Amino acid sequence: MAITQETGRRDFMKTMIKAGTAPLVISAATLGRGGAVAANDRIALGFVAFGSRAGQLLNDFRRHPQAHYVAAADVDAGRRWNFVKEIGEGTPTFNDYRHVLDRSDIDAVVIATPDHWHAAAIIDSAQAGKDIYCEKPLTLTIDEGKQCVKAVRNAGRVFQTGSQQRSDWKFRHACELVRNGYIGDLKQIDTYIGEGPTGGHDPNVG
Repeated sequence: MAITQETGRRDFMKTMIKAGTAPLVISAATLGRGGAVAANDRIALGFVAFGSRAGQLLNDFRRHPQAHYVAAADVDAGRRWNFVKEIGEGTPTFNDYRHVLDRSDIDAVVIATPDHWHAAAIIDSAQAGKDIYCEKPLTLTIDEGKQCVKAVRNAGRVFQTGSQQRSDWKFRHACELVRNGYIGDLKQIDTYIGEGPTGGHDPNVG
């Protein structure tokens, strides 16, 4: 792998946690003819699950000309079809995410599965030699987290997670204001986290 490709990949992965921020600035050396990113400097992405959050991430990644979308896996056929509609007819999709990891033409994976699948997908992806972006929460237990750290370090991969409320300077600044007494005594804190779709009660069960 060329140094420019490795550098570009690492820079791109760093921007993944900043969804919604300004586009990445790319040096002229990375660009091909006419300003397009040279083929060997593109980051080929595979998606492990393609639900609503993965779709949002795809829209953010599209602002970065290095990104190239190769394949996706999802157990839901409708979501696989959504990926094909977004990327183009003939784009490969799979029911089992391990088929995405088996592809030698994929540099990095985007993991946006339900939470309980994160640890397994992280470990499998690292062992397959892929760089990784994974949505929060990374794991459900401390032990799972330790296993993920070990797998990524052993494989020497680039890893990022989407914890914007831990990395965004605005949240850090707000915490410092509170801790240093600029806000005064807090009586109530209201917070909002967007909720995904939930299932209703099945009257035929229980």
